[in-house]
Order: sequence, then structure tokens, then C-alpha cells
Amino acid sequence: MLSKKAQLLFVILLFIAGCSILPREQSLLSALEKLVEYEEEFNKQQKSLVELEKKEKEIYDRVMSLGMKQFSEISRLSKEALKIIEKREKRIKKEYDSIQMAKKQLEAVKTEISLLSDQLIKEDASHLVGLLEKRYMTYDELYNYYQQALQLEIDLYRMFQNEQLTLEQLEQQVVKINSAYHQIKKANEQFNRYTVQYNEEKKALFEKLK
Repeated sequence: MLSKKAQLLFVILLFIAGCSILPREQSLLSALEKLVEYEEEFNKQQKSLVELEKKEKEIYDRVMSLGMKQFSEISRLSKEALKIIEKREKRIKKEYDSIQMAKKQLEAVKTEISLLSDQLIKEDASHLVGLLEKRYMTYDELYNYYQQALQLEIDLYRMFQNEQLTLEQLEQQVVKINSAYHQIKKANEQFNRYTVQYNEEKKALFEKLK
């Protein structure tokens, strides 16, 4: 028979051993919370991008309201717009990087799901992963369209610095930009639909895991 001291030591060792082994559900929750951190960085960049896009739109409207006789003012405004586009490029790069980190974290989430014994939670978590994969795929399309649109806008503002710019050249470039933003709008709408679904399913899963 164990002495009282030995029994106490045995209980302490069992407690320590138990604390060192996290339940699989807790491990999954931790992996998902890490993914959410990257998503928060994405959201932060989104707000900054919207502000910069608004500023550039104001400059664009101002330029379009001027005639080429006011070339010096158009040239000045165009250079200002190019600086804003440069800031947008930096923001979109940070946004892109946060999504790439979230993609990598999603692989860790998949590993945790494969180790679950609770089949109901496993099914819900697997469905969430599938939804996220579609969402990230849509983001990749959105990012590519956005990059194309940025380059077209850069070309436009450089064209504005050419005093020999014709109305036909301007119209052709504006058509290209509008077409690019039409693609962005469609991809963004799909991305937002996936985001709404993701947030709903994520909330439901977190409630089950906590």
C-alpha cells in the first residue's frame, strides 16, 4: 500500500499529466483562433483600402471635370492619384499576405480535424474548411482582378500627363477600367457571400467547441 506522501505525489503527477494533454477539441479551437487573427489583419487592410479608394475617386472626378486647357492642374492631380495608388498597392499586398498566412493555418486546422473523435464536430469543422477553401479561391481571383485594375489606373493617370491625349484614347482606357471593376464587383460579391456563411458557421462551431 502507498504511503500518504506517495499517494499525494501520485495524484499530483496524474494532475500534471492530465494538464499537459489538451483535448482535441481545444487544439482545434486554438488552431481556428490563430486563423481568425490573420482574418482580422485582412479586415484592417480592407478599411484602409476603402478610404484610399474614396480619395482617389475624388481626384478622378476632379480631373474629369477639367478641360485639357487646364493641363497643369490635371498633371498635378494625376501625380497625386499615382501616389494614392502606390499606397493602395502596399495595402493590398498586406491584405494578400494575411490571406496567404490564413491559408497555411488552414492546413493546421485540417490536421486537427483529422484527429477528432467527435464525428458531429468533425463534420461541421470539415464543412467550414471547405467553405474557407472556396472563399480563399475567390479571393485569389479578386486579387488578380484588382491588380489588373490598378495597372490600368496607373496607365490612365500617366496618360493624363500627356498634353496630346485624345478623347478617343481616354474613352478606350476608361472602358478597360470599367470592365476590370465589373469583374472585381462580381468576385467581391461572391467573396462576401462566402464571408457571411463563414462567419455564421464559425460562430456556431466555436460555441460547440467552447
